[in-house]
Amino acid sequence: MSENYGELSAYLLIKRYQAQQDKNSPQAVELDKLIRNDLDISPDIDLMSDDIQDRFNNIVRSEKRKSEKFINVTAWIFIVITGLSFLGSGCGLMSLGITSRYMSRLAPYLTENAHPIFKFIIDNHILLQVISFFLSFGMFIVSIGILYRSDLARKFGITFLIYEIARACISPLMVKFVYPSIRSYGSEIPPTLFNSMYEASIAMSLLFSVIFIAIYGLLIYKFTSPEIKEEFK
Repeated sequence: MSENYGELSAYLLIKRYQAQQDKNSPQAVELDKLIRNDLDISPDIDLMSDDIQDRFNNIVRSEKRKSEKFINVTAWIFIVITGLSFLGSGCGLMSLGITSRYMSRLAPYLTENAHPIFKFIIDNHILLQVISFFLSFGMFIVSIGILYRSDLARKFGITFLIYEIARACISPLMVKFVYPSIRSYGSEIPPTLFNSMYEASIAMSLLFSVIFIAIYGLLIYKFTSPEIKEEFK
């Protein structure tokens, strides 16, 4: 399938034009017109002249540096975050004995009013810890792959961001339906204080969900943009 050149930025149009060996081919002619329109270059100027080629090279170098900086900074942020998450999950696995004893003591206090999801978390805390460990490890590897410009890692990273958006959407619901199950432990927190804590938790959960959805959405947009995809070819 031929590329839709009209949707490309001037930077990518120039790269495509410079890659054309035959400057009289239909693709080169189309690119010539688009570049002249984008950069306001008159028809009587030769795009292969030294001045124009210097201008083109400056544009390519500048935009390439921007893309490389964005990818490197983003990759390193995720390497640090997922690396810490991986270490935290590893520590959680090593302390499963203590966690299991704690959970076993809590289980008898659960009442029939406890939310099913809350009960599931208590009953399957070991499985959830193992899943968290492997997910963190997998994303740590993917982050390194993005740093080294693996296109497969880029695609896995986008999938992970979609998963994080879904999780951010569910987070407020988890607070809304699961938080009240704290009372299943026979909590002696006064009802007024408990209700205030509950409302504050929902508000904060909604706020953070909106923030993270916006950040993840922006990252998905950037990592699916032609300029960023160009760096993974």
